Amino acid sequence: DKIKEVTKETQESEEKIKTEEAQKSSSSSLPACIGNFYDWTNCFGTHKYGTGDTYVGEYQDGEAHGQGTAKYRNGDEYVGEWKDGKKHGQGTYTTADGEKYVGQWKDRQYHGQGTYTTADGEKYVGEWKDGELVKERKSEYPQESFSSSLPMCVGSSHDWTNCFGT
Repeated sequence: DKIKEVTKETQESEEKIKTEEAQKSSSSSLPACIGNFYDWTNCFGTHKYGTGDTYVGEYQDGEAHGQGTAKYRNGDEYVGEWKDGKKHGQGTYTTADGEKYVGQWKDRQYHGQGTYTTADGEKYVGEWKDGELVKERKSEYPQESFSSSLPMCVGSSHDWTNCFGT
């Protein structure tokens, strides 16, 4: 029992040091989270889940809430706002293969104004709802993503002839 107690104290001490180091690099003014993870509230902490995912940030009622960063075992990363353990508010999600969404979130989904960029550099900009682009403002495609022997079109699209454009 004495060994278990010392081991638990050592783990909590190491966790507190990691949290304090992460907190120094953040802008959070919340105190470090200590004790049982499920009881963390109004504090800043680091938790590694059994899945291998890690969250560093603000907590409320044992869940990510406020500003935080999640690093997933597959290499993806989310930096931004959280509410009740879900991506919610302004945030950036970057996949391991180079895709990125920068914008607003609601209940873990793209929702509101945002920009999605594919690994090939195509950009979809507009309004998102429940993870779907519903009102596109503009899309941009990198020139090198298309192959054409025609010259690039310039000027008004009404005047384009014998050229390549988007």
